[in-house]
Amino acid sequence: MSQLLPERREELSKEFPEIILLDVDDPEGLSAYLNSRGMLGDDEVIRSAGLAGEGNMNLTLRVKTDRQRLILKQSFPWVQKYPQIDAPWDRIIREARFYGLTSENASVSSRTPKLFDLDIQSRIAILEDLGEAADFTTVYSGEAINPKDAATLGDWLASLHLGDFDPNNRSALTNRDMRELNHAHIFEIPLQSDNGLNLDTITPGLADAAKDLKSNEDYVKTVQNLGQTAYLEDGPTLLHGDYFPGSWLITDQGIRIIDPEFCFFGKSEFDVGVALAHFAMSGQSGNVAEAFMLSYNAGEAFDMKLANQLAGVEIMRRLIGYGQLPLTADLENKKALLKRSLELVLK
Repeated sequence: MSQLLPERREELSKEFPEIILLDVDDPEGLSAYLNSRGMLGDDEVIRSAGLAGEGNMNLTLRVKTDRQRLILKQSFPWVQKYPQIDAPWDRIIREARFYGLTSENASVSSRTPKLFDLDIQSRIAILEDLGEAADFTTVYSGEAINPKDAATLGDWLASLHLGDFDPNNRSALTNRDMRELNHAHIFEIPLQSDNGLNLDTITPGLADAAKDLKSNEDYVKTVQNLGQTAYLEDGPTLLHGDYFPGSWLITDQGIRIIDPEFCFFGKSEFDVGVALAHFAMSGQSGNVAEAFMLSYNAGEAFDMKLANQLAGVEIMRRLIGYGQLPLTADLENKKALLKRSLELVLK
């Protein structure tokens, strides 16, 4: 996989010689690029450059100068971590659109990075550096979420979902390509009998456990229906689209939310269901989900059954699909979670 990345970068450069390809090992090139975008002052010098996080979908760099710190995020027509998998090239433009739409909603924008610049041609966003932050993925190793933090996460999501946007904004941010990619990996590929994923290399015995779900016709049909009606259909609410611990940061300034590249206007139950699924998979106490939901304060129109069904789907796809998590759960725990998925989806 790693050997394929330079090849794909070279092919892209040859096909589109006008674009800039960021390179963490080329500080002079980074300096020239930032100067071309008006992001460096007179005689401002880059002190260091490095990767910012793992960068699953995109190349994300942290650049420190003698005056400021910046995040440079570039999307390519492939997944950065898995370059053999094609992905929508314009996803960084959709993420930038999210920041633009929410910029005047202080309850939302105060907990997301500021967008300083967007290079549409090279698909590069220059963002505020939130500092040396850690995400919440340590919860998969047994770390508990403080109910106060869960309440903050629920409150931010409520502020996002209650945002008022005109129809033109909704139609301009369908993010159809990213949704189709995500739809396949959430609602379809995990339940395919031969999807190329050897689950027993992840957890011995998991493949047999997955067969029970894959052979349950009611379960499969319900998941497929949810994919069409609760995910691919447009809706009135601006969603983050990937609201899970990897998108939640702990910073010196408090909790911050990143990576809304899967954002779209859809049904609020999707974001909520995803969050609830990760509380369950990481073994959080009931107080965490309760604090989250109390702070979210869903109205009468909110369909809790649908949110729970989508939570069940998220549990399933994270256990038997390609979107694996660093879970420390053994086979018995995963079987119990798959049973919980079945119960939630068919409830």
